[in-house]
Amino acid sequence: MLVEACSSATSSYDSIVPSKPLVSSYDSIVLSEPSIVMYLSGSMYGSAIEPDLTGHGHSGTYFKGGTALRTLTLPDGGITARYNGESQHLDVADADALSVTTTGQLTIEAWIRPDTTSMPKHEDSGYVNWMGKGADGEYEYVNRMYQDGNREGRANRISGYVFNRTGGFGVGGYFQDQVRTTQWIQVTTVIDLTNHSRSRYGLIRIYKNAVLRQTNGLSQSYATISAPGNGTAPLRIATGDLSSYFKGGIGKVAIYKAALAPTQIAAHYKAMCPSGARTPGCS
Repeated sequence: MLVEACSSATSSYDSIVPSKPLVSSYDSIVLSEPSIVMYLSGSMYGSAIEPDLTGHGHSGTYFKGGTALRTLTLPDGGITARYNGESQHLDVADADALSVTTTGQLTIEAWIRPDTTSMPKHEDSGYVNWMGKGADGEYEYVNRMYQDGNREGRANRISGYVFNRTGGFGVGGYFQDQVRTTQWIQVTTVIDLTNHSRSRYGLIRIYKNAVLRQTNGLSQSYATISAPGNGTAPLRIATGDLSSYFKGGIGKVAIYKAALAPTQIAAHYKAMCPSGARTPGCS
C-alpha cells in the first residue's frame, strides 16, 4: 500500500530571517545517520548562505535573481525556501563526497512541494530538473519532474537518474502518480554501484514517502551506466544545469555516502509525519 504524501500547512511569506539554522527533531534524526555527508534544511532562505548542518562544510549559496525567496511551511512546522521557477536556485560547490564513485554508494533525499505541474522554465520534451550535479562532460545524477503536456506521456512523473560523465541517456527509476500542488513528497534516490543483483554495473532505487517504487539495474536497453564519474559541476537545488527551474518548495536536502536501508528512510518519513494521515499537515 502506498503511503500518501504529506500536505503542507498554510504557506506564507516570512518576514523574520532566522539568525541561525533551526534544528528540529527531524533534523536531529537525519543528522544522527553515520553516513550523512551533507544536510541543508533550507531554513536560512533569507541569507546568502545555507549552512551544512553536518559541519562538513558543504554549505550552499543562494541565487535569488534579485528577488527575495518566498517560504513554505513543512509538515513538522519548519520553514524552507520556495523557489520562483524562473532563476532562483541553491548551489553547493563540487566535492568528492557528493559523487557516487567516492564510496560506490550514494543516497539523495529531499522533500519537495511543487507549486504547479506546468512550470514556466521547462526543457526538451517537457520536464524540470529540480536537483542535480552535472554540466557538459561532467554529468553525474539528477532528480526530475515531468510537466503537463510532456510529449512522452510522462506528466506527473518524478524520477531520479544516474549518468556516465558524457551525459546523453541516463538510467533511472520513477513513480508516476497524480501530483497535488498542496502536498509535500519525500523523494529518496539510492545509487549503488556495489550491488550487482540487477546489473554488473550496479542499480538505482527510488522511494516515494518511504515506499520503494522502483529498482533498476544500470544496464537497460536504452543506456548502460558503465562509467559514472567524479565530475566538477556543483550540486544545484531547484535546477540541474541551469536549463530548467523548479517552482515550489524544496527542503531537508540530505546526501549520504551509503545506500540507506528502507528502515532508515521510513524513520525519516515518520519523523516528518509521525502519525501519518493523523499528523497535522499530512494527508
